[in-house]
Amino acid sequence: MSKYDLMIKGGRVADFLTNRDGLYDVAVCGGEIELVAPDIPVKEAANVIRADGLAVLPGITDLHTHIASSALRTTTETPGGLPN
Repeated sequence: MSKYDLMIKGGRVADFLTNRDGLYDVAVCGGEIELVAPDIPVKEAANVIRADGLAVLPGITDLHTHIASSALRTTTETPGGLPN
């Protein structure tokens, strides 16, 4: 049995709480981040995602949001969002 459920391997980790910024691996177990460290052995994880050349932001989820177009309309706009 693997020590971790998932490992994100070799991405550029930016963790603003710990001032970490560099190439690290992120190990996850039970939906929780267990370890952020360089060169965690791949054999310790059941699943590995290669993140070479990608940014990894541990602990940050769903940075974007969707705003319904109706929230952006003014009373002088048509339902399509165009001015009358």
